[in-house]
Amino acid sequence: MLAVNSLVLGLLFPVGTLVQGAIADATSLRAVTAGSGVMLACVLLVMWAWDRGRSSPVTAETQSTVDGSQLLPHTTTTTRSPRSGT
Repeated sequence: MLAVNSLVLGLLFPVGTLVQGAIADATSLRAVTAGSGVMLACVLLVMWAWDRGRSSPVTAETQSTVDGSQLLPHTTTTTRSPRSGT
């Protein structure tokens, strides 16, 4: 997953700066900054709305189905101290 992140940042960041630079030359730096902020807000809003409809909230019923005991194998505990050496 980190490789995908590095690829996206390494490839798309320079391309995005070239595109933003060309738009800033045609308009203004203020317009590009405001436009990219509005675009980011719109993308985040769409992602939030899509995820909100897709995932279900955590309730007492769903939380009690996994209590952690299924995650680790059953082990017996000893009363012996690890420093006792016996």
